[in-house]
Amino acid sequence: MIFPKHIFEDIKGSDFSKHNKKQVTEDFVAQNFVECGWNAYTPFNDTGIDIIVTKKVCPNKHTKHAQKTFGQTVCKECDRNLIEIKRFIQVKTREIKDNETSGKDMFFGYTLKSKDFRTDPRHIFLFYSDATNEFLILPMYEYMKFFFDNRDMAKSHFGRPSFRKGNNKLNNLNRTIHHDWIWKSRHDKVNFNKFVNQMGLLLLSNVEYDLNLDNYVSEISEMKLELFYTYSRGKQVKKKADEDKINDLLKQQREGTNVDVICNSRGKIKTKLKSDLDDTLKESINKYWIKFKNLEAL
Repeated sequence: MIFPKHIFEDIKGSDFSKHNKKQVTEDFVAQNFVECGWNAYTPFNDTGIDIIVTKKVCPNKHTKHAQKTFGQTVCKECDRNLIEIKRFIQVKTREIKDNETSGKDMFFGYTLKSKDFRTDPRHIFLFYSDATNEFLILPMYEYMKFFFDNRDMAKSHFGRPSFRKGNNKLNNLNRTIHHDWIWKSRHDKVNFNKFVNQMGLLLLSNVEYDLNLDNYVSEISEMKLELFYTYSRGKQVKKKADEDKINDLLKQQREGTNVDVICNSRGKIKTKLKSDLDDTLKESINKYWIKFKNLEAL
């Protein structure tokens, strides 16, 4: 299979600038998923999700990741009823120069903020390079697991103050002159090829994310708790001793905390708000929470 395909054959990426490239790129991504048997939808509101895709697949994993199942209700191999899986895709498009002509590695700079990291394995980061016509497809669980397993690299990603405040632009993702994608840090580099094109589509199609959603949510929560609660000096002038001291304090706090404790604490706060707030204020809060945040009323 060819993925992604040149769906819009009469349009060149160079015809668009950063001011008008976003919509045509998202259409290009969506149509490529349709070609692989997915339904694609555009959300009405901008919540950090650019495309929603769904597909009917076999719960026993007989459905190939590029197989079309339109109109099919049962698996042809095991007769199990197909289930619908859903993915929420955030698209990042960057223009990089073709390194075959430049003769050197080129980087793919991108920006992610802490709010972009949903605690849900069905959320996907999709990086698109129109210079090389490649998709880097990074399911939330796989992205977090990559940095959880490569903790030194995670420190420079999640530990910097700019991750919580500022644009946090990352230039660590590189495409080499040998057409490999790697993540580079100051002292190391790790291959990123398993996220590219068909291999990334295979990761995205993992039906386990849907069958065992709660378990994956719990795992992502634990990884976020550890990766986000760290500090890195970056280019600041603070001494290494200050960085170690801050991380020791964060570690002490983290070790006494887990996801259940956080949920229980939020529950206690909600109970207290119910009992302490006057009815007028609660009514105002509930209107905002239900309408804009989809949260349960007090």
